[in-house]
Amino acid sequence: MDELKALLLLNATGVLTAKLLLGSPLRPEEVIREGQKLWKCMGFSERVINFLDMAIKDGWAEREIERCNVLGIKLITWGSNEYPAPLRDLGDPPLLLYASGTKLPSGGIGVVGTRRCSAYGRKVAALIGEVIGSSGIGVVSGGALGIDAAAHEGCLDSGGMTVAVLGTGVDVVYPSSHRWLFEKIKEKGALISEYPLGTKARPWAFPRRNRIISGLSDRLVIVEAPLKSGAMITAKIALELGREVWAVPGRITEENSRGTNALIADGAHVLYDVDAFRETFREHQLLFEGMDVVVSRERTLTNFSKKQIKIYEFLCKYGEQTVDNIAGGCKMSAAEVLQELGFLSLEGMVFPSGPGRWSASPRGLMAEKR
Repeated sequence: MDELKALLLLNATGVLTAKLLLGSPLRPEEVIREGQKLWKCMGFSERVINFLDMAIKDGWAEREIERCNVLGIKLITWGSNEYPAPLRDLGDPPLLLYASGTKLPSGGIGVVGTRRCSAYGRKVAALIGEVIGSSGIGVVSGGALGIDAAAHEGCLDSGGMTVAVLGTGVDVVYPSSHRWLFEKIKEKGALISEYPLGTKARPWAFPRRNRIISGLSDRLVIVEAPLKSGAMITAKIALELGREVWAVPGRITEENSRGTNALIADGAHVLYDVDAFRETFREHQLLFEGMDVVVSRERTLTNFSKKQIKIYEFLCKYGEQTVDNIAGGCKMSAAEVLQELGFLSLEGMVFPSGPGRWSASPRGLMAEKR
Protein backbone atom coordinates (compact mmCIF):
# COMPACT_ATOMS: atom_id res chain seq x y z
CA MET A 1 0.00 0.00 0.00
CA ASP A 2 1.42 3.38 -0.94
CA GLU A 3 1.48 6.48 1.24
CA LEU A 4 -1.45 8.28 -0.41
CA LYS A 5 -3.84 5.37 0.10
CA ALA A 6 -2.71 5.04 3.71
CA LEU A 7 -3.19 8.76 4.36
CA LEU A 8 -6.67 8.63 2.84
CA LEU A 9 -7.62 5.77 5.15
CA LEU A 10 -6.17 7.38 8.27
CA ASN A 11 -7.67 10.78 7.41
CA ALA A 12 -11.11 9.22 6.93
CA THR A 13 -11.07 7.90 10.50
CA GLY A 14 -10.85 11.45 11.88
CA VAL A 15 -8.52 10.15 14.61
CA LEU A 16 -5.03 11.07 13.47
CA THR A 17 -3.76 14.51 12.56
CA ALA A 18 -0.49 15.29 10.83
CA LYS A 19 1.47 16.07 14.00
CA LEU A 20 0.23 12.94 15.77
CA LEU A 21 1.30 10.84 12.82
CA LEU A 22 4.68 12.55 12.69
CA GLY A 23 5.16 11.58 16.33
CA SER A 24 5.03 7.94 15.31
CA PRO A 25 8.20 6.13 14.18
CA LEU A 26 6.11 4.40 11.50
CA ARG A 27 5.21 5.72 8.08
CA PRO A 28 1.46 5.97 7.23
CA GLU A 29 1.53 2.82 5.08
CA GLU A 30 3.27 0.93 7.90
CA VAL A 31 0.59 2.01 10.37
CA ILE A 32 -2.03 0.52 8.06
CA ARG A 33 0.00 -2.61 7.32
CA GLU A 34 0.58 -3.47 11.00
CA GLY A 35 -3.15 -3.99 11.48
CA GLN A 36 -5.42 -4.31 14.49
CA LYS A 37 -2.78 -5.04 17.10
CA LEU A 38 -1.04 -1.72 16.47
CA TRP A 39 -4.30 0.19 16.06
CA LYS A 40 -5.44 -0.97 19.49
CA CYS A 41 -2.10 0.08 20.99
CA MET A 42 -2.58 3.49 19.37
CA GLY A 43 -5.95 3.82 21.11
CA PHE A 44 -8.16 3.43 18.05
CA SER A 45 -11.78 2.70 18.99
CA GLU A 46 -13.62 -0.41 17.81
CA ARG A 47 -15.56 1.76 15.39
CA VAL A 48 -12.36 3.07 13.80
CA ILE A 49 -10.78 -0.40 13.67
CA ASN A 50 -13.87 -1.85 12.02
CA PHE A 51 -13.92 0.98 9.49
CA LEU A 52 -10.26 0.44 8.57
CA ASP A 53 -10.74 -3.33 8.22
CA MET A 54 -13.74 -2.92 5.95
CA ALA A 55 -12.25 -0.04 3.93
CA ILE A 56 -9.04 -1.96 3.23
CA LYS A 57 -10.90 -5.12 2.17
CA ASP A 58 -13.34 -3.11 0.08
CA GLY A 59 -10.69 -1.06 -1.76
CA TRP A 60 -12.17 2.21 -0.50
CA ALA A 61 -8.94 4.25 -0.89
CA GLU A 62 -8.46 3.10 -4.49
CA ARG A 63 -12.03 4.11 -5.35
CA GLU A 64 -11.61 7.46 -3.58
CA ILE A 65 -8.54 8.25 -5.70
CA GLU A 66 -10.41 7.27 -8.86
CA ARG A 67 -13.38 9.47 -7.94
CA CYS A 68 -11.03 12.40 -7.34
CA ASN A 69 -9.41 11.86 -10.73
CA VAL A 70 -12.79 11.79 -12.47
CA LEU A 71 -14.00 14.95 -10.71
CA GLY A 72 -10.71 16.83 -11.11
CA ILE A 73 -10.18 17.03 -7.35
CA LYS A 74 -6.59 17.33 -6.12
CA LEU A 75 -5.36 15.57 -3.00
CA ILE A 76 -2.84 17.68 -1.06
CA THR A 77 -0.95 15.68 1.55
CA TRP A 78 0.98 16.81 4.61
CA GLY A 79 4.66 17.15 3.74
CA SER A 80 4.07 17.90 0.05
CA ASN A 81 5.22 21.20 -1.46
CA GLU A 82 1.59 22.09 -2.16
CA TYR A 83 0.46 21.74 1.46
CA PRO A 84 -0.35 25.27 2.74
CA ALA A 85 2.53 26.32 4.99
CA PRO A 86 0.32 28.39 7.38
CA LEU A 87 -1.57 25.23 8.40
CA ARG A 88 1.61 23.91 10.01
CA ASP A 89 0.92 26.36 12.85
CA LEU A 90 -2.11 24.33 13.91
CA GLY A 91 -1.86 21.92 16.80
CA ASP A 92 -3.93 19.44 14.81
CA PRO A 93 -3.35 20.12 11.09
CA PRO A 94 -5.21 17.88 8.64
CA LEU A 95 -3.39 14.90 7.19
CA LEU A 96 -4.58 15.90 3.75
CA LEU A 97 -6.88 18.27 1.91
CA TYR A 98 -9.26 17.72 -0.97
CA ALA A 99 -9.12 20.75 -3.31
CA SER A 100 -11.54 21.47 -6.14
CA GLY A 101 -10.82 24.54 -8.26
CA THR A 102 -8.27 26.34 -10.38
CA LYS A 103 -5.92 27.64 -7.65
CA LEU A 104 -4.45 25.77 -4.73
CA PRO A 105 -4.97 27.25 -1.26
CA SER A 106 -2.11 29.20 0.22
CA GLY A 107 -3.42 31.90 2.54
CA GLY A 108 -5.15 35.26 2.68
CA ILE A 109 -7.48 37.23 4.89
CA GLY A 110 -10.30 35.37 6.59
CA VAL A 111 -13.78 36.91 6.72
CA VAL A 112 -16.44 35.11 8.76
CA GLY A 113 -19.64 35.75 10.64
CA THR A 114 -23.14 34.56 11.37
CA ARG A 115 -25.41 32.86 8.88
CA ARG A 116 -28.33 34.95 10.19
CA CYS A 117 -26.77 38.29 9.40
CA SER A 118 -28.50 41.65 8.98
CA ALA A 119 -28.72 43.46 5.65
CA TYR A 120 -26.07 45.82 7.03
CA GLY A 121 -23.76 42.92 7.94
CA ARG A 122 -24.13 41.41 4.47
CA LYS A 123 -23.30 44.76 2.86
CA VAL A 124 -20.23 45.28 5.04
CA ALA A 125 -18.96 41.72 4.43
CA ALA A 126 -19.33 42.14 0.67
CA LEU A 127 -17.50 45.48 0.81
CA ILE A 128 -14.65 43.98 2.86
CA GLY A 129 -14.41 41.06 0.42
CA GLU A 130 -14.29 43.48 -2.48
CA VAL A 131 -11.53 45.58 -0.88
CA ILE A 132 -9.44 42.48 -0.13
CA GLY A 133 -9.93 40.96 -3.58
CA SER A 134 -9.21 44.19 -5.45
CA SER A 135 -5.96 44.51 -3.49
CA GLY A 136 -4.67 41.22 -4.87
CA ILE A 137 -5.25 39.22 -1.69
CA GLY A 138 -7.29 36.05 -1.30
CA VAL A 139 -10.42 35.85 0.86
CA VAL A 140 -10.73 32.76 3.07
CA SER A 141 -14.18 31.88 4.42
CA GLY A 142 -16.52 28.97 5.01
CA GLY A 143 -18.95 29.04 2.08
CA ALA A 144 -21.93 29.30 4.45
CA LEU A 145 -25.03 31.46 4.21
CA GLY A 146 -24.87 35.05 5.42
CA ILE A 147 -21.52 36.73 6.08
CA ASP A 148 -19.39 34.00 4.46
CA ALA A 149 -21.32 34.11 1.19
CA ALA A 150 -21.27 37.92 1.06
CA ALA A 151 -17.49 37.99 1.57
CA HIS A 152 -16.92 35.41 -1.18
CA GLU A 153 -19.23 37.31 -3.55
CA GLY A 154 -17.60 40.67 -2.86
CA CYS A 155 -14.17 39.21 -3.57
CA LEU A 156 -15.32 37.52 -6.78
CA ASP A 157 -17.08 40.67 -8.00
CA SER A 158 -13.78 42.54 -7.67
CA GLY A 159 -12.00 39.92 -9.78
CA GLY A 160 -10.23 38.45 -6.74
CA MET A 161 -9.55 34.87 -5.73
CA THR A 162 -11.21 33.13 -2.81
CA VAL A 163 -11.14 29.85 -0.89
CA ALA A 164 -14.15 28.24 0.77
CA VAL A 165 -13.27 25.77 3.54
CA LEU A 166 -16.18 23.33 3.70
CA GLY A 167 -17.58 21.23 6.52
CA THR A 168 -18.66 18.62 3.96
CA GLY A 169 -16.96 16.78 1.13
CA VAL A 170 -15.90 19.14 -1.68
CA ASP A 171 -18.35 17.34 -3.99
CA VAL A 172 -21.31 18.12 -1.70
CA VAL A 173 -23.16 21.42 -2.20
CA TYR A 174 -24.25 22.71 1.19
CA PRO A 175 -26.34 24.74 1.40
CA SER A 176 -27.93 23.61 -1.87
CA SER A 177 -28.68 27.23 -2.82
CA HIS A 178 -24.93 27.86 -3.12
CA ARG A 179 -24.35 25.69 -6.18
CA TRP A 180 -23.85 28.78 -8.37
CA LEU A 181 -21.53 30.39 -5.79
CA PHE A 182 -19.37 27.26 -5.44
CA GLU A 183 -19.01 27.06 -9.22
CA LYS A 184 -17.82 30.68 -9.31
CA ILE A 185 -15.40 30.04 -6.45
CA LYS A 186 -13.88 27.07 -8.31
CA GLU A 187 -13.33 29.28 -11.37
CA LYS A 188 -11.32 31.82 -9.36
CA GLY A 189 -10.02 29.87 -6.40
CA ALA A 190 -10.87 26.61 -4.65
CA LEU A 191 -13.23 24.65 -2.47
CA ILE A 192 -11.26 22.69 0.11
CA SER A 193 -12.08 20.16 2.80
CA GLU A 194 -10.39 17.51 4.92
CA TYR A 195 -13.50 15.32 4.75
CA PRO A 196 -13.83 12.41 2.30
CA LEU A 197 -15.95 12.74 -0.82
CA GLY A 198 -19.66 12.43 -0.20
CA THR A 199 -19.46 13.55 3.45
CA LYS A 200 -22.78 15.20 4.30
CA ALA A 201 -23.31 18.18 6.56
CA ARG A 202 -23.03 17.25 10.24
CA PRO A 203 -23.11 19.75 13.16
CA TRP A 204 -19.77 18.54 14.60
CA ALA A 205 -17.91 19.00 11.31
CA PHE A 206 -18.25 22.78 11.01
CA PRO A 207 -16.56 23.83 14.27
CA ARG A 208 -13.68 21.51 13.36
CA ARG A 209 -13.26 23.00 9.88
CA ASN A 210 -13.00 26.46 11.50
CA ARG A 211 -9.44 25.71 12.58
CA ILE A 212 -8.47 25.44 8.89
CA ILE A 213 -10.01 28.85 8.17
CA SER A 214 -8.00 30.33 11.06
CA GLY A 215 -4.85 28.52 9.98
CA LEU A 216 -5.04 29.78 6.40
CA SER A 217 -5.79 33.36 7.47
CA ASP A 218 -2.90 35.73 8.10
CA ARG A 219 -5.54 37.94 9.68
CA LEU A 220 -9.19 37.29 10.45
CA VAL A 221 -12.17 39.64 10.23
CA ILE A 222 -15.38 38.96 12.17
CA VAL A 223 -18.28 40.99 10.76
CA GLU A 224 -21.31 39.93 12.83
CA ALA A 225 -21.39 37.12 15.38
CA PRO A 226 -23.29 36.18 18.54
CA LEU A 227 -21.19 35.32 21.57
CA LYS A 228 -21.77 31.60 21.04
CA SER A 229 -21.12 30.98 17.37
CA GLY A 230 -18.79 29.30 14.91
CA ALA A 231 -17.27 32.66 14.03
CA MET A 232 -16.22 33.18 17.64
CA ILE A 233 -14.65 29.70 17.69
CA THR A 234 -12.71 30.70 14.58
CA ALA A 235 -11.60 33.94 16.26
CA LYS A 236 -10.46 32.07 19.39
CA ILE A 237 -8.31 29.70 17.32
CA ALA A 238 -6.88 32.63 15.32
CA LEU A 239 -5.87 34.39 18.54
CA GLU A 240 -4.22 31.21 19.84
CA LEU A 241 -2.24 31.02 16.58
CA GLY A 242 -1.07 34.61 16.96
CA ARG A 243 -3.08 35.84 13.98
CA GLU A 244 -4.43 39.39 13.84
CA VAL A 245 -8.15 39.50 14.65
CA TRP A 246 -10.32 42.39 13.44
CA ALA A 247 -13.94 42.98 14.36
CA VAL A 248 -16.65 45.23 12.94
CA PRO A 249 -18.35 47.13 15.80
CA GLY A 250 -22.12 46.99 16.09
CA ARG A 251 -25.05 48.14 18.18
CA ILE A 252 -24.86 46.97 21.78
CA THR A 253 -28.56 46.01 21.66
CA GLU A 254 -28.06 43.54 18.79
CA GLU A 255 -27.35 39.87 19.51
CA ASN A 256 -25.25 39.61 16.32
CA SER A 257 -22.94 42.35 17.60
CA ARG A 258 -22.29 40.89 21.04
CA GLY A 259 -19.46 38.69 19.82
CA THR A 260 -17.70 41.33 17.73
CA ASN A 261 -18.06 43.98 20.44
CA ALA A 262 -16.67 41.54 23.02
CA LEU A 263 -13.65 40.88 20.77
CA ILE A 264 -13.03 44.62 20.52
CA ALA A 265 -13.29 44.96 24.29
CA ASP A 266 -10.68 42.19 24.60
CA GLY A 267 -8.25 44.00 22.31
CA ALA A 268 -9.19 43.02 18.74
CA HIS A 269 -8.47 45.56 16.01
CA VAL A 270 -11.50 47.73 15.21
CA LEU A 271 -12.52 47.66 11.56
CA TYR A 272 -14.29 51.01 11.48
CA ASP A 273 -13.43 52.02 7.91
CA VAL A 274 -12.64 49.80 4.92
CA ASP A 275 -10.24 52.28 3.35
CA ALA A 276 -8.27 52.50 6.58
CA PHE A 277 -8.29 48.70 6.70
CA ARG A 278 -6.94 48.57 3.14
CA GLU A 279 -4.01 50.77 4.15
CA THR A 280 -2.99 48.36 6.90
CA PHE A 281 -2.33 45.46 4.59
CA ARG A 282 -0.53 47.37 1.92
CA GLU A 283 2.55 46.77 4.07
CA HIS A 284 1.94 43.04 4.10
CA GLN A 285 2.22 40.77 1.09
CA LEU A 286 -0.59 38.36 1.95
CA LEU A 287 -0.56 36.55 -1.35
CA PHE A 288 -2.74 33.80 -2.74
CA GLU A 289 -0.89 31.14 -4.69
CA GLY A 290 -1.23 31.52 -8.44
CA MET A 291 -1.63 35.29 -8.39
CA ASP A 292 0.63 37.46 -10.51
CA VAL A 293 2.91 38.83 -7.84
CA VAL A 294 6.62 38.26 -7.73
CA VAL A 295 8.72 36.99 -10.59
CA SER A 296 12.07 35.28 -10.92
CA ARG A 297 13.81 36.76 -7.88
CA GLU A 298 16.84 34.59 -8.62
CA ARG A 299 17.63 36.86 -11.57
CA THR A 300 17.16 40.15 -9.72
CA LEU A 301 18.45 39.38 -6.22
CA THR A 302 21.97 38.55 -7.36
CA ASN A 303 23.56 39.87 -4.15
CA PHE A 304 21.68 37.43 -1.93
CA SER A 305 22.23 33.75 -1.13
CA LYS A 306 19.70 31.08 -2.02
CA LYS A 307 18.69 30.81 1.64
CA GLN A 308 18.10 34.57 1.86
CA ILE A 309 16.04 34.56 -1.34
CA LYS A 310 14.00 31.63 -0.01
CA ILE A 311 13.24 33.41 3.27
CA TYR A 312 12.37 36.66 1.51
CA GLU A 313 10.04 34.91 -0.96
CA PHE A 314 8.39 33.03 1.92
CA LEU A 315 7.64 36.29 3.77
CA CYS A 316 6.38 37.92 0.57
CA LYS A 317 4.02 35.03 -0.02
CA TYR A 318 2.70 34.38 3.48
CA GLY A 319 3.08 37.75 5.21
CA GLU A 320 4.17 38.23 8.81
CA GLN A 321 5.69 35.06 10.32
CA THR A 322 7.55 33.86 13.40
CA VAL A 323 11.10 32.50 13.15
CA ASP A 324 9.76 28.99 13.79
CA ASN A 325 7.20 29.36 10.99
CA ILE A 326 9.90 30.55 8.59
CA ALA A 327 12.18 27.69 9.63
CA GLY A 328 9.42 25.14 9.00
CA GLY A 329 8.33 26.67 5.71
CA CYS A 330 11.87 27.09 4.37
CA LYS A 331 13.20 23.81 5.82
CA MET A 332 16.01 25.46 7.77
CA SER A 333 16.98 25.57 11.42
CA ALA A 334 15.86 28.51 13.55
CA ALA A 335 19.50 29.49 13.99
CA GLU A 336 20.01 29.64 10.22
CA VAL A 337 16.86 31.72 9.80
CA LEU A 338 17.95 34.22 12.46
CA GLN A 339 21.34 34.60 10.82
CA GLU A 340 19.85 35.22 7.35
CA LEU A 341 17.17 37.56 8.75
CA GLY A 342 19.93 39.67 10.28
CA PHE A 343 21.57 40.11 6.87
CA LEU A 344 18.26 40.78 5.10
CA SER A 345 17.35 43.33 7.77
CA LEU A 346 20.58 45.24 7.21
CA GLU A 347 19.78 45.33 3.49
CA GLY A 348 16.28 46.69 4.19
CA MET A 349 14.54 43.62 2.75
CA VAL A 350 12.82 42.51 5.98
CA PHE A 351 11.87 44.12 9.27
CA PRO A 352 10.67 42.98 12.74
CA SER A 353 6.91 43.58 12.62
CA GLY A 354 6.00 42.39 16.12
CA PRO A 355 7.36 40.44 19.09
CA GLY A 356 9.29 37.57 17.48
CA ARG A 357 7.67 38.19 14.08
CA TRP A 358 9.12 39.30 10.74
CA SER A 359 7.74 40.73 7.49
CA ALA A 360 9.06 41.49 4.01
CA SER A 361 9.80 45.18 3.50
CA PRO A 362 7.55 46.97 0.98
CA ARG A 363 10.58 49.01 0.01
CA GLY A 364 12.36 45.85 -1.00
CA LEU A 365 9.46 44.85 -3.20
CA MET A 366 9.20 48.24 -4.84
CA ALA A 367 12.91 48.28 -5.55
CA GLU A 368 12.56 44.97 -7.37
CA LYS A 369 9.56 46.00 -9.42
CA ARG A 370 11.40 49.01 -10.75
